Amino acid sequence: LYSKYGLTWSNVKEKPKEEKEYNEKKEKIAKSAFLDVRSRTEKMDFINYFVSSLCSVPQHMNSEDYVSLTKALYEDTERIRTLTLLALSANS
Repeated sequence: LYSKYGLTWSNVKEKPKEEKEYNEKKEKIAKSAFLDVRSRTEKMDFINYFVSSLCSVPQHMNSEDYVSLTKALYEDTERIRTLTLLALSANS
């Protein structure tokens, strides 16, 4: 939300109008990402999308976590895809 719209939760909380806009834009981003993930049924298409889109924003992970994520993306792609869809649907 910040990189796309310049919105942060700390700036909108307790401001009903701004909070509504924040939630609407958050939902829009999550729905778009959900549809993008769902449409990528081929393993490499999903991995490329995941890395280029979802990982394009800073992640709070150490190098060991990145290695684990990389292994999981290649070795257990469908599970990661399913968990990604669940996470996105929870945020839409």
